[in-house]
Amino acid sequence: MLGITDAARPWALREVEPALALAEAVDLLPSIDLARGHLAALNLVPLIHAAVLDPAHASGLPATLGRLLHAAGGVRDYLPHGCWQAITALGHKPALRANRPVPSALLLRLDEVVTLEAALWGMVDDMMQRDAGWRFLDLGTRLERAINHVAVLRAASARAQQFSGEARKADEEALLAATIAAVWARSVRSDALDAMPHRSAMLAALLLDQQDPFGLAFQVAAIAAHLRALPRPGSDTLIGDSTVARALDNAQAAHELLSTGLADGSGAPVALAALQTLLAPLGTMLREISDLLTRAYFTHAFARPA
Repeated sequence: MLGITDAARPWALREVEPALALAEAVDLLPSIDLARGHLAALNLVPLIHAAVLDPAHASGLPATLGRLLHAAGGVRDYLPHGCWQAITALGHKPALRANRPVPSALLLRLDEVVTLEAALWGMVDDMMQRDAGWRFLDLGTRLERAINHVAVLRAASARAQQFSGEARKADEEALLAATIAAVWARSVRSDALDAMPHRSAMLAALLLDQQDPFGLAFQVAAIAAHLRALPRPGSDTLIGDSTVARALDNAQAAHELLSTGLADGSGAPVALAALQTLLAPLGTMLREISDLLTRAYFTHAFARPA
């Protein structure tokens, strides 16, 4: 958004195209005609306006915040003091004109959401007791982040396979910058790529660094640690202990895939264009972990008569 609205040095099409392609691939933006060759012709501000304000957009900000409010309402009494104020503030509808998108107003709304979300997570992380409820909350965060990481990386690798030679190298650099911006939430512009480490080092950090809380390996390691520490389901559950054990097996298999399958002989990750087939089973494992946890711990809640 900042690069699109920067009057002093706005993005060119070649800079923003990879980010737009990734946003389209993960359903954040509708289909975009990137063949027009001119950024102004794409009319991006209305697209961003819809993603920020349109409640009918299933992956947009209002729908996502609505799901947050619905989920938080069911566990309100278990949240630390002050969390509900932040959640309520996130649910307030901004006073923005629906038919006249103003870039500065959209930026202010996005800044407001980021600030409130940071405040909410800070209160949860700082004040919530480290009981089973907190573990499930953090498990959900790690699973969602890991699944989103895989989706973004798969979209980037699928696009990278469309090019060859120097075109592939140039596009991979731009894609990698867009991917890091999407996954790490850091502003990366193509004119800064020359000052960045080699793409293998960047991929290694993105995929394999267990010390980076935004890295994929960190998420998988945290998921496995939570699964080992969770209290086992009661004897009256339909699936019970074997389901949790299977989820833990999935987490361990995902960790092995990251540490071995995604690295070449030197320990560096494989090229971006080769990630597609390796990431597919990882995404399946992560989603199955989520399903197994639901079956082991929450089946009774879904089966309970209204």
